[in-house]
Amino acid sequence: MIFIAVWLSLELQAAEAFDNGPLIDANNMIPEINARDFALKRNLSNLQFVLNLPV
Repeated sequence: MIFIAVWLSLELQAAEAFDNGPLIDANNMIPEINARDFALKRNLSNLQFVLNLPV
């Protein structure tokens, strides 16, 4: 989630300063964010719950 916060802060900096530098940095982070999102979804789909309920 930290990557999302950094990405959003760079977007805000670019909007407030009318500067493309932070916007370029933010756009360069998109592949990393997408990869982390994919990895999270893949790991969640493999998640197994073991419920030790009495029979």
